[in-house]
Amino acid sequence: MKKLSIFFIFFVIASGCVKQIELSSIVVNESVLVVDALLTDELKHQVIKLSKSIALDSTNIIKESNAQIKITEDNSNIYNFSEKEKGVYLSDKIFKAKKGSKYTLEIVTSDGSKYISTEEEIYGYNVIDQIEIKKEKNKFDEEVLSIYVKSDGSNNENAQYYRYRYEENYKIIAPFWRDEMFDMTKLPELVIVPNTEFSKICYGLNESSEIILKESTFADKKNTEFLIFNLKEDDFKISHRYSVLIKQYVQSPEAFSFSNKVLRNSTSQSLFVQSQPGAITGNIISDKRVFGYFEVSSVSTKRIFFNHSDFFDYNPQNFIYPETCGDLYIPFIKARKDGGGLRYPLREAVESGDWLYYGQNGLDLDQDINPYRLVRKDCGDCTKYGSKIKPSFWID
Repeated sequence: MKKLSIFFIFFVIASGCVKQIELSSIVVNESVLVVDALLTDELKHQVIKLSKSIALDSTNIIKESNAQIKITEDNSNIYNFSEKEKGVYLSDKIFKAKKGSKYTLEIVTSDGSKYISTEEEIYGYNVIDQIEIKKEKNKFDEEVLSIYVKSDGSNNENAQYYRYRYEENYKIIAPFWRDEMFDMTKLPELVIVPNTEFSKICYGLNESSEIILKESTFADKKNTEFLIFNLKEDDFKISHRYSVLIKQYVQSPEAFSFSNKVLRNSTSQSLFVQSQPGAITGNIISDKRVFGYFEVSSVSTKRIFFNHSDFFDYNPQNFIYPETCGDLYIPFIKARKDGGGLRYPLREAVESGDWLYYGQNGLDLDQDINPYRLVRKDCGDCTKYGSKIKPSFWID
């Protein structure tokens, strides 16, 4: 089985089943409900995602719509969920998991099938005190920036098992942006006007997809320091200014065990040949097949910013951008014979939207030659890689 299959299954995790699922028996044409349900102590609209997979070795994902979902707190307070988009359910009210309270997830799918989790509660707490960046060598002897989270242990309460997610935001500068452009409303006439697109600076977003688990080997109240991920010097995301928000979830031993089994299986190219897992036990009871784990967790978050120049010398020859932008295009301006017809290379290039104005040739050329130099849109317009809207939290 491909890595993608079990990898997807993890992110569809959040409920599971008390009844054991023999993974080798799932590779049939019987649908499996996959539940992504993580309840946290953040005051927000909590999110639950449902989907189905016809076979575990398939990459096909079918969103599960029209389900009835509720979370019950201490057998009294009930929080209902409504479907906001296909397969994605948000709590009708904002709420958070509270210390000492126990929560149960209940799902009734559109075909009347019922799923109920065991009672779960927040297992422990710990706070990220610092995100530290270290210059280190990776296993290929390449210099990288290693991103660590650290805690001094003063807020550690029954925390030993952790899962991490992160969200990267980064500034993008289009290297060939120009303050003039073709007026597209005047085509086929080529008129140069001030560039009003403001597409020179954008802000990219990337959310982690890998399974990041850490286990403390120290007693409670001891310091913790975990490596979360690495960044290489030529990583496009850190070419200018970069920010990362790290989220730390304290897991129960049972939730950690489930996550760890999924992680181990996801590292195999073939789940059934190289790493036969037997059974992965979750915490949802149902007569139907289900995969996932309903988890209740405390969360600690921390954000940092830094510039590429804070760690590396700037070298314009090593400018980092996803595209190779050195080649400019100078198409013919007059009609050219193409088979039995005529082509207008310059006009076609501009009308395609794939090329932008870059500048004048600056040469005394025959009128048959285009007086304009063009650059690929991706090199003069950053919106392919991010949004022109600066994030509200962004600090320059």
